[in-house]
This record gives sequence, C-alpha cells and structure tokens, in this order.
Amino acid sequence: MLVSFSNTIEGKTIESYHSTLSSETIIGVNIIRESLNSLTDVMGGHCTAYEVKMKETQQLTLDGVKQLARNIGANALIDVDVSTSPIYDGMFMCVATGTAVTYK
Repeated sequence: MLVSFSNTIEGKTIESYHSTLSSETIIGVNIIRESLNSLTDVMGGHCTAYEVKMKETQQLTLDGVKQLARNIGANALIDVDVSTSPIYDGMFMCVATGTAVTYK
C-alpha cells in the first residue's frame, strides 16, 4: 500500500477516488512508571520509552487506515495525516486520515 502525505502520487495517474477514511487508537501511558524504569532516558528532556510507545501507536493507527483502504479495493492512500492528542489523564488518542485511491 503506497502512502503519500501529499494529494498526488508523483509520476502516477490516480484512476479513482474511493473514500476518505480514518482510524483511531487510544492508549494509556503511565509516564511516571516508564520514567522511573528508564531514568537515563529522561535526561536531556527526552523520554525514549514514551517516544517509542507513541511511534508504535502512530504506526498501529496508520496500519489500521491502510487496511480499511485495502478492504475497499484501493492501492494507495493520499493526503495522509497522523496526529496524536491527549484526551484524559495519561490517555492519548491517535488519529490517521487519508483518501483511498486507485492509481496506475
């Protein structure tokens, strides 16, 4: 599945536009526990364990929207956006959106 963060696929022709799709993932992160488990990661303003968990969640969410696109016969997603927002005490929501297309 080709993924483009722009609204075109360079050098390819988009034959059909299927639908705008989205996938969501909600995770809980106990930042204090993870920080204590890897105190050295927190030095310099970075919490590597936290960053890894967020990257994994973003990839999981992107995989979800790619699967939705495959399910409707698309072979690419264009105009993709992935964003993460806090929603509640230690809870985060990650949303991936994109337009499912078929290109040649």
